[in-house]
Amino acid sequence: GPDFALLEQLAGECFMPLAYGGGIGSVQTARDVMKCGVEKVILNSAAWRKPELVSDVASVLGSSSTMVSLDVQKSRGVPRRFDHVSHSVDKKSNLSDDVKAMIAAGAGELLVQSVERDGTMSGPDLQLLRDVAGNLPIPVVYAGGVSSLHDASDIWNLGVSGVAAGAWFVFRGPHRAVLITYPGYDDIVASYSCENR
Repeated sequence: GPDFALLEQLAGECFMPLAYGGGIGSVQTARDVMKCGVEKVILNSAAWRKPELVSDVASVLGSSSTMVSLDVQKSRGVPRRFDHVSHSVDKKSNLSDDVKAMIAAGAGELLVQSVERDGTMSGPDLQLLRDVAGNLPIPVVYAGGVSSLHDASDIWNLGVSGVAAGAWFVFRGPHRAVLITYPGYDDIVASYSCENR
């Protein structure tokens, strides 16, 4: 289950909205996570084992605080198709059906992660985003392969609400040295110009 003491400490230091996922298997655990100062709970494997958990959490915390994460990879043997994978990629299911099911259950936001690109900084899977994010009635956050503001801009231009990035903010330079950093103000302004948005 979640480390509530650590979550409370992180929420106390974090001056932006904070979402947490991992070990949330019941409404009570989701409630306890929120009491630590977290704004959204993220459900992944528990949501796929027990889809009614999404409905239960959304009915108590609200859809806007209930996020569902989907791990996605390219289908082997079927070109231009993506599978939703779970349980450490052992189980595969139809991505489109699963997205619809989670929205119907009450998910207020989706986190779509490209399993193959996670941590690689090799660029986002824009085709995956085109297939998943288009015309959904709820916000979508994308994760996987992001390595620059240009990547983030490409993602936003597809109508995605948020971009998640880990390695890009931590590993810097040609030797991928560990240095927690963020883009400079001028870089952010340049990538966020009207023509790029």
